[in-house]
Amino acid sequence: MIPAIPFYFIRHGQTDWNHEGRFMGQQDIPLNQRGLIQAQEAAAYLRDHSIQAKRIVASPLLRARRTAEIISDACGIPLSFHDGLKEVYFGAAEGSLKAYQDLHHSWINGDGPEGAESWVAFKQRVTAAIIESLSHEKMTLIVAHGGIYAAIMDRLGHPNEDAGNCVPYHFTPPLTPQQKWSILVLTDTINNE
Repeated sequence: MIPAIPFYFIRHGQTDWNHEGRFMGQQDIPLNQRGLIQAQEAAAYLRDHSIQAKRIVASPLLRARRTAEIISDACGIPLSFHDGLKEVYFGAAEGSLKAYQDLHHSWINGDGPEGAESWVAFKQRVTAAIIESLSHEKMTLIVAHGGIYAAIMDRLGHPNEDAGNCVPYHFTPPLTPQQKWSILVLTDTINNE
């Protein structure tokens, strides 16, 4: 269970494989020029709006690492990395241009690509990483991947929606057990064409 501690989340900036519609999984693909601009815009927004984050925990994969470094430098927030925040390992589908929705639904229903991490195992890994990342009693910004966002949303009982590249979200726990977590999009003006 994700602890009732507020946190921020940002998905990494765009890569060429995002732009081409390829499954990245754990392939270590760098940010493209637009992704670098998105990370700089997100960093400027977070700095200019004085977000409350006191630490950043990021996936060590290059696209998330570079996004987090740009934000850390601009905002003066300490940065660390957590292997549990890596994107799902998608096995034989990594690099492919297959239709996302069909493959995603098959994977969630237990029929994933050959060699892929299962949805259940992935959610367990992500939950453990989030619990550990939030255990320091300091407001945390998590910089990771679309799959991490989907796993968090699932764990919190929200429908799966795509996280935009470098769009900052603020997650706030409910005040009562009958309520759901509140997820606020802080800005949607990041260069996300």
